[in-house]
Amino acid sequence: MGSYFIRKYDHLWNIGHYYYIWSGCICGAILYLSVWVIFNVLFLLGLSPIVFMNYYYSGLLSIIFDIIICLYLRKNKRYKTIYKEEHKNKQTMKKIIGTGIFNWDSISVREYPQGPQHNRIFDEKLVVEEVGGTCGNVMCMLAHFGWEAFPVTNLDRSEEGLGMTESLKEYGCDCRFVTNTDEGGTTILTIKHGLDENGNKRTRVMHGSPGGSMFPRRRHLRLRDQAPAFIEALDFVPDVFFFDDPAAGYRYMARELREKGALVYFEPSAIKEKADFESIAASDIIKFSGENVQDVSFVDNYKDKLFIQTLGGDGLRFNLRGEGWVNLPPVENDNVADWDGAGDWTTSAFLNALAEADELSIKRLTSALVKGALEKAQIVASKSVSFIGSKGMIK
Repeated sequence: MGSYFIRKYDHLWNIGHYYYIWSGCICGAILYLSVWVIFNVLFLLGLSPIVFMNYYYSGLLSIIFDIIICLYLRKNKRYKTIYKEEHKNKQTMKKIIGTGIFNWDSISVREYPQGPQHNRIFDEKLVVEEVGGTCGNVMCMLAHFGWEAFPVTNLDRSEEGLGMTESLKEYGCDCRFVTNTDEGGTTILTIKHGLDENGNKRTRVMHGSPGGSMFPRRRHLRLRDQAPAFIEALDFVPDVFFFDDPAAGYRYMARELREKGALVYFEPSAIKEKADFESIAASDIIKFSGENVQDVSFVDNYKDKLFIQTLGGDGLRFNLRGEGWVNLPPVENDNVADWDGAGDWTTSAFLNALAEADELSIKRLTSALVKGALEKAQIVASKSVSFIGSKGMIK
């Protein structure tokens, strides 16, 4: 019982390896109170002559019991077992730091009371308002899988910017590296799901920022001061560093954290600029869309990385350390509501599968392990498209 109270309130005193002392004291106190109650019952029954003598002995007995419990727990190292059991999950949780693209997703669905052939007449319903963007989604999804997710972004103080921070927290992210300042930036992604005149699904996507601007507004960590300061102040090395934007500050963070032992995962929207190739050089795993990156001849230049190319309706393929491309067929889903976020679920579920295998190291990856992890990720991603919103499956 003493051990229970110590574990339950460990966050108040952080006593760690001194469980045996507190456990002994609490057990002794419980014994003393139990004897005190018994003796008072005896007093009420008229047995008072023995009560006062036994009060003295009960106090002495509790002290002796304290000492015996302390010595027993100390000798058998039971306190270490208690401590390890209590903190086992926390110790084994994987950590990911992610930076890059964070959006405020505003998703609505249009309904047509007179049918899609009269699609100018519609009722529009707002169904989702929350954090999104590739990095924002991956952080939330991995937090959902039980990871310690640390997003890094500079947001503004607008209603949407503050809403993004709260949304990240609601999904379980640790927002110690998220700021909301006047110098920050927030991008709004407006997504409207509807039908064309033939009844086919149609989605409109518009970028903007608070205040009615039609342009995205992002604020990267600067290379000259913010990114180096972040690395210098960081008091832990994550298992994974994720980034989807080749900004100079993020490339610096990738190089530094990779050197410290983190697995670096880069997910670009395109690969054609010098910054993109510098980001690849600083990474271990690079995932990209075949729709945006069709020429993959550059992959042959790298023998220490894993490349993943998604192929839409044709599945995906991967190339591990220059061993050649391996194709995986798609996992079909006939109940598609929204494709948004499927790629992010693929990334998140893939990383989670590697973590479950305890293989978050590019050097230890095998083709069979990558294939199995990607197949699991495809199943998760296929399920996700039956829900509106990139993270609709969580809700």
